[in-house]
Amino acid sequence: GMTVRGWAVTNNGNIAMYNEVLTPPAGWTAQTSGVTTSLNTVSAVDQNVGWIGGNGGVVLRTTDGGSTWTDVGGSPIGTADIYAIYGLDANTCLLTTSPSATNVYRTTDGGTTWTEVFTQAGGFMDDFEFMDANTGFMYGDPVGSRWSLWKTTDAGATWDSTGLYLPQAGTEAGWNNAMWSEGSNLWFGTSNTRVYKSTDYGMTWTYGATTGSVNSYSVGFNGNIGFTGQSVTLMSTDGGDNWSSVTLPGTGTVYAFNGGVPSEFWYCRGSQIYNSTDNGANFTSQYTGTGTYQAMSIKLDGMTVRGWAVTNNGNIAMYNETLIGITSNQNEIPKNYALLQNYPNPFNPTTNIRFNLPKSGVVTLKVYNILGKEVATLVNGNLTAGSYNYNWNASGYASGVYFYRLQTGEFTQTKKMILVK
Repeated sequence: GMTVRGWAVTNNGNIAMYNEVLTPPAGWTAQTSGVTTSLNTVSAVDQNVGWIGGNGGVVLRTTDGGSTWTDVGGSPIGTADIYAIYGLDANTCLLTTSPSATNVYRTTDGGTTWTEVFTQAGGFMDDFEFMDANTGFMYGDPVGSRWSLWKTTDAGATWDSTGLYLPQAGTEAGWNNAMWSEGSNLWFGTSNTRVYKSTDYGMTWTYGATTGSVNSYSVGFNGNIGFTGQSVTLMSTDGGDNWSSVTLPGTGTVYAFNGGVPSEFWYCRGSQIYNSTDNGANFTSQYTGTGTYQAMSIKLDGMTVRGWAVTNNGNIAMYNETLIGITSNQNEIPKNYALLQNYPNPFNPTTNIRFNLPKSGVVTLKVYNILGKEVATLVNGNLTAGSYNYNWNASGYASGVYFYRLQTGEFTQTKKMILVK
């Protein structure tokens, strides 16, 4: 794995133990999958755990950051092609196949055994997203002139579509790995010049027209900033209500947009992976691999950004980054949640925002303007318990009053700050 461990012994009974944890290099690194089949879908859980699904029933799992990948597929998945996968932890994972009917399989023991938890005749499930360890959403192509929308509250053991009604427009369908979630917000791509959006976790839906791109193969957001498209790419600055064409580097089909990390976006195009560090204003090529990248999943885990991208010929690339905008102190665990007043305040152009977490979990830290419009997502990911300090650089924002909000599963607090230039 990533640990170097060993012992040295002497002629008089003494033992010395050596321990070292290897730090992956920053950026992208090729990893060995052990297969040459098409890898269609990937799910990063944290910096150690990841799941990959591919053709022929291939299910790859890592628990050591990708140093080793093990095929944990088997009955009843068989040799069916896997189109979407979502890992909740090292043991629990869901995936979908569609050899005739569409089927969803679930494991709770790391892939040793799999159980069918959902099936739908004539359907094709496209993607999964989870709000927390128990609450998740699944969308699939329309069946009977309505989109196949399902929710779980027990980590995928059972699924319910009660109240989740969205009629099909024409002959529209979805795409595998084409859903994105952020809190109670959901977006998914279609074949009908539109991206659907829900702000109440699937109970009601609207859509934004993706004029110029009939197909939206993937969707990725950071707050109100989002991207979608196919060969023509589009950007939204209002949470997906409206989309405008943007020219992004590279040629050909874009198969994966990934946000979810403060100020950063990624997308795959052909054999290249592109990255933006200014919330999508500019992209540059970050890595060139072998084969066509078809799926990508990158997550924030504490201070570490970790994820994987997979290709149509069995190749895997692992991404590693340590955030420098946020610092943490995990030596002393706070007793209570707290969002502290930023300092300095007023400020120009940088300020520090401190907060305390007595428990680990998914955390968002967002900035809103005086009208209540979200303007920046500073943190959106899983943080361990501890005290944190985020240094926000507002050089690209106008003077005025802003609000910053910390939100976890158990705590929400908002404070005011003033930018003066």
